[in-house]
Amino acid sequence: MRLENKGKVKSVMSDDDDFEVTVYSTPFCAPCDALKRYLTANGIPFTNKDLMMDAAAAALIEGENIRSSPVLGFDGKFYAGKALERENLTKIFDF
Repeated sequence: MRLENKGKVKSVMSDDDDFEVTVYSTPFCAPCDALKRYLTANGIPFTNKDLMMDAAAAALIEGENIRSSPVLGFDGKFYAGKALERENLTKIFDF
């Protein structure tokens, strides 16, 4: 996947258009909201899964030994904590 710069908003371009970006979040979580704002501002479509309401999502993240939110699921990998800092997100999404 690569991102194509179109002014201030970048649009996600994929050869197979089958990529999925998932944010695993919890209510009243400022870092969760910041991650969702970042993705939206950069034109990256995502699905949000509430870890308090979605038992399957919570079990998946727990199974990855991740105990914090938000968690970003992309390209078969999970990112949390410092991996979600802005400079690291830029590397994850290759722009």
